[in-house]
Amino acid sequence: MTSHYPQESSSHQEYVTTMILSRDGYIRLTFESFQQVEMVHLFSGMDEDRPITMGTGASLHPITGYTEWVSHDTPAISIGWDWELIGTQGKALLIQTGTPGSNMMLVDQHGNDLGPARTKQSIAAWLSMFAWQAETLEAITAAPSTVNSDSCLNWPEKLKSTHRFL
Repeated sequence: MTSHYPQESSSHQEYVTTMILSRDGYIRLTFESFQQVEMVHLFSGMDEDRPITMGTGASLHPITGYTEWVSHDTPAISIGWDWELIGTQGKALLIQTGTPGSNMMLVDQHGNDLGPARTKQSIAAWLSMFAWQAETLEAITAAPSTVNSDSCLNWPEKLKSTHRFL
């Protein structure tokens, strides 16, 4: 099933690149169309399941977490991925780890699915150019009183209506 519907054009068929939620839960669009979508930070957090070490001295365990970004569009595209905090040149840096997850399925110019593996590869490549680190780092270092369930009250109404957990 494809979310691109042919429209008659003067000389050839053109595919509409609007985002439509398919019956299988995916939002289908081309990578070129996806690159035009503005993604906004939804939430980020640190993993709390780090190993507890007994004894004295320092331990070498990575600081890891997760982040979720969404589009303002309806239906909303959602992309989430894991990250690891590393130190480089005296500064904290977040690097994406693992495979990103999304409710998006990329399609080719004919509307055919690229498949889950190629979609995830394309999202990972996009992440390498997307400036997500500063906002994610700010979210995880914010004072605890500013990051709580009440903070969703400030989210745009469109995001509240597209996410059932809010």
